[in-house]
Amino acid sequence: MDGKNFVGEGKGWTLLRDNTVVITGAAKNATVNHYVFNVFSFDDSNLPFYQRHSVAIATVLAIVLTVVIAVVIKVKVRR
Repeated sequence: MDGKNFVGEGKGWTLLRDNTVVITGAAKNATVNHYVFNVFSFDDSNLPFYQRHSVAIATVLAIVLTVVIAVVIKVKVRR
């Protein structure tokens, strides 16, 4: 717009909460590039519980498995 290479948000375009770009007043074609630098900014509220908390679930399972193996080894050694 206006012969510029970069136009900041609010100067003829806006980014909605769902990452939809709305361009207003463009007299020519527009090329849109959208970069997300904060990878934790995505909205995962629609994902199931196990997908939202997959790292925590995997960590708990690894700890439980480690404890179970340690108990089995301890019981076998005592015999």
